[in-house]
Amino acid sequence: GNSSSPVDGLIATMGSGCSRAGNPMERRRQADLEISQIQQMLLSGRVTQEEFDHARISILERLCPEFIVESRQSAPARYVVQPGDSVPLKTSPSQSAPGGPIKALLAVHPPGKDLKVNICKGGRVVRRGVASQPLSLDGLPDTQYTVVAYISSEGLDDEASDDGANLDENRFQVLRKFTVTKKGDVVTPAFLDTLATEQQITVEVQDRPLAGANLVVMDTKNPGAAKIHRKTGATGSASFTLPAGDYRAEARRGTDQAETFVRVKQRPELKKTPTVPVEPQEMFVLRNCTGNIFRMNLRPGQKIAVMGDISGSMNRGNQMEVLKKSFHEIYERAMKAGCSIALFKWNAWVEKCMLTPPTSWINSLESFGGNNMRYAIEEVLSQFPDPSDVVIMCDGDTTPFTMSGGNTNFSKRMKRPGREDDEAPSNSQNWPQFAEHHGSIRFHFVALGRASDSHRMQQMALEGKGGTFCSAC
Repeated sequence: GNSSSPVDGLIATMGSGCSRAGNPMERRRQADLEISQIQQMLLSGRVTQEEFDHARISILERLCPEFIVESRQSAPARYVVQPGDSVPLKTSPSQSAPGGPIKALLAVHPPGKDLKVNICKGGRVVRRGVASQPLSLDGLPDTQYTVVAYISSEGLDDEASDDGANLDENRFQVLRKFTVTKKGDVVTPAFLDTLATEQQITVEVQDRPLAGANLVVMDTKNPGAAKIHRKTGATGSASFTLPAGDYRAEARRGTDQAETFVRVKQRPELKKTPTVPVEPQEMFVLRNCTGNIFRMNLRPGQKIAVMGDISGSMNRGNQMEVLKKSFHEIYERAMKAGCSIALFKWNAWVEKCMLTPPTSWINSLESFGGNNMRYAIEEVLSQFPDPSDVVIMCDGDTTPFTMSGGNTNFSKRMKRPGREDDEAPSNSQNWPQFAEHHGSIRFHFVALGRASDSHRMQQMALEGKGGTFCSAC
């Protein structure tokens, strides 16, 4: 059977006419005419938006290739229509190109591939898109529209409905609804923020990516909310766009399984496209691991302090073994990447590794003593000033920090505990304010062991500049 769309025959007929060898002005008029014909087919529902975009590119490549833009520098790449996706054109304020640039653009944040966008009028869907690329309202009548930003509950390729149909909100998690006005080539507002955040979860079991697993995310405070399902890729990773809240994520593949808590922090609303792309919040869930737990990306010139918990509670299971292997791994990676790195062990006191290479220092580590994370961090910063990143590896005892209440004044350092086995008062120091006080530093947390308070540590990683979180056991 013939599977070609109505637009294919029209393009073939058009292609037999005016070619790029003609007069430039004639070619521009011809391109305008042909694009207008395809646009009428779009408005009448005979072709899809994707077919229209493909046809528009074909017409312009045939008649006016000099107008096709190969790259754009005006905005981060994740927000810009890329060559081959649509039809960005070279133009100037005084002279518009045939068919024009992609007009009436609307950007939705964050630019996640699972964040769907429907343009609706009178309760009907008139255009669909995905937030990973701007959506064009070009060709739609000038009027007000309702923009519905939603997350599919089943998978990245699920659709809410066909164009011209009603949006079935029972199957989807609607993040926000907006009202926009299209007038000519302009949409107002042209940037919409859903207040959600991109999350990337990577799952490994026995030091191997859990690829092809069913990953389910559930809202712990709203049991009736639709569960969100994804498949992990070859690296064991899956991405979600989630509103602020507390979630539980479960990954299963056969007999292999892993679960973790996910905290998405409330953030300020953006009013325009970020000048620098916003990277997803990363979480790593490692189960039955023997080492190799360090996941932070490294870059030349980075200054990293790595803190390893050696308190008495670290003597359970293989926590000290994993800690030692992780110290070796991060040191070797930092050296290869051209980073400045310092290693520290801590309980109630702190000791900096003074050996190069640190092999014998790492291998001699033993668990002993109490815990005072605030004193430990402040002492590390005094011995290794102005790091860009601080990595904290521990079994989940974050004493004396709490996420709410407690001391909020950090103008003076905490005194050194009297003994190495002293324990700091629990929940006495406010972590969000402490992270804000050290606002130039990204704090990364690695939770070692099944008994670790991974929920608390994941929350802590989100504060301040926001670091990565890894749950390893």
